Amino acid sequence: MDYGRFFSQVALRREPSAVSTLRDKAADKKTPIIWLGGGLPNPSLFPIQDATVTLKNGEKLIIGKELMVKVLQYSSSKGFPPLVQQLQQLTEDLHQPPRMCETGVVVTMGSINALSMAGNMLLNPGDPIIVQEPLFSGIISALLPYGPKLIPAATDDEGIVPSLLRETLARCGDCPAKVMYVNPTANNPTGVSMSEARLREIYDIACEYNIIILEDDPYYFINFVEDLPTSFLKLDTEGRVLRFDSFSKTVSAGIRLGYVTGPQPLIDIMTVDIMSSVGHASTLAQVVVSELLNKWGHQEYLNHVYSLREEYRKKRDVMQKAAEKHLAGLCEWKLPSGGMFFWIKVLGLEDTQRLINEAATRVGVVAMPGCYFVVRREEPCPYIRVTYSVASPEEVDRAFYLLAEVIREEKLQSKKE
Repeated sequence: MDYGRFFSQVALRREPSAVSTLRDKAADKKTPIIWLGGGLPNPSLFPIQDATVTLKNGEKLIIGKELMVKVLQYSSSKGFPPLVQQLQQLTEDLHQPPRMCETGVVVTMGSINALSMAGNMLLNPGDPIIVQEPLFSGIISALLPYGPKLIPAATDDEGIVPSLLRETLARCGDCPAKVMYVNPTANNPTGVSMSEARLREIYDIACEYNIIILEDDPYYFINFVEDLPTSFLKLDTEGRVLRFDSFSKTVSAGIRLGYVTGPQPLIDIMTVDIMSSVGHASTLAQVVVSELLNKWGHQEYLNHVYSLREEYRKKRDVMQKAAEKHLAGLCEWKLPSGGMFFWIKVLGLEDTQRLINEAATRVGVVAMPGCYFVVRREEPCPYIRVTYSVASPEEVDRAFYLLAEVIREEKLQSKKE
């Protein structure tokens, strides 16, 4: 597959860092070397010597002196080598990519960082990009600086609608879209997951129109329908899927670690981007995750994510009961198939910005107006997004009681206007 047509002008101008490239080559050598290259700080002068991370079950991850020397020094832009190998194996175990031998992995500072780099690599100003709508507001913010034309793809209860996607692509005319953003599992904000049949239809259309798929899947493990859903990466026989995974939902949001899997030519360009910007993701964060995977192994890691999935399922069910109790007749919603959110339509209101930004905030309830999750933010949107991830059952019940009150007030106010 010729990836040259997909690269932005910025991507084509990128060159690898000479020092980083030299350091990576030196690290691959099996014989001792004398380093007179780039300015590596002397590790004996760093104040930190070792570290211990205690897990909830009392087990400890010990980063001893020898490993800490590697942690405190500059590292590979691809990622801490042992972690990269672990992620490659985890990807193969979970997704069995048909083109695994031609697939690369790069560690990033979370998924948003990675998606921003993908936009930088693939989009010139004015380029169309198909985006599943509604979509996470952070994705819009990540892509807008590159000046693309965001084209919404209509969705239903199974995600992007294939027939409508074809119509959208046909309307692009002489400026065809070459990139499509998709959040297939427990979409943020709707909680909708795509079936395998729907994924196959969308993938076939991407092949027909020669489109790169950006598969953003942070809620892959928080899926209440099936243990390990089918991914676009698993279907990718042509090498047109860039998959974005994150440890934010499974290990720590503050650790800021994600990883991208996809065709090696695309991964190489993203790695050069990292070389010339942040250098690499935090090695300390990478080593903590690597040591955790070492201690647990893949099966224990899966057991962990399955247990947290069940906790989120319980929280979802609590919110569902509270919604039925307080919002029935005022709102409409569908039970999310995973993730952390309810996507709620307020009946009788054209737009929810004043409701959420003013009235709900006044009574101590923080939620998100739906307009932040659509491409045309200036247009009215009757939806709100609420999360069940952190609030207690009592707080959820109280919040929905208050939300119902301000909805009634807002409807009365709207009628007067």
